[in-house]
Parts: sequence; structure tokens; C-alpha cells
Amino acid sequence: MLDELDSTIVPAWYRQQFHDNLLAIIETRQAQLEERSIPQLDGHDLCESLYHDEPQTYPVLMAIARLRDCVTIRG
Repeated sequence: MLDELDSTIVPAWYRQQFHDNLLAIIETRQAQLEERSIPQLDGHDLCESLYHDEPQTYPVLMAIARLRDCVTIRG
């Protein structure tokens, strides 16, 4: 996804694809959280258990949000 970028600026021609790719990653990750479970823990409980000492509970979603925040959409 980032191979198309030369900098932190998303060119107009790539804007929709970039947005769609981020949305697809977010939707996939959220579905994985909903589907993932082990006995006694659903996906959300598992993340809370794994990352309870970290500043964020959902690091993949946090990484996507940071990526979205650090690029500039040039239209």
C-alpha cells in the first residue's frame, strides 16, 4: 500500500484506493477480533489480556489510525 507513495503525501490519483485499502484493513481486523476466541475469552477480552500493560488495546487499529493521521491527502 505504501509502495505507491514517495512521501507522506497521497496524490489525488491514489486517494480513493488508499482510503479503500485502509478501510478494508480496518474491517478485516475488526472481523478478526469478533471471530477470534479461546475458551473464556472473546477477541476483545483476549486483546485486553494481551495488551493490558500497553497504552493501546488494539495495536493494529492504532497503527492504521497513525498512518492515516500522518499522511496528507492532496486533492
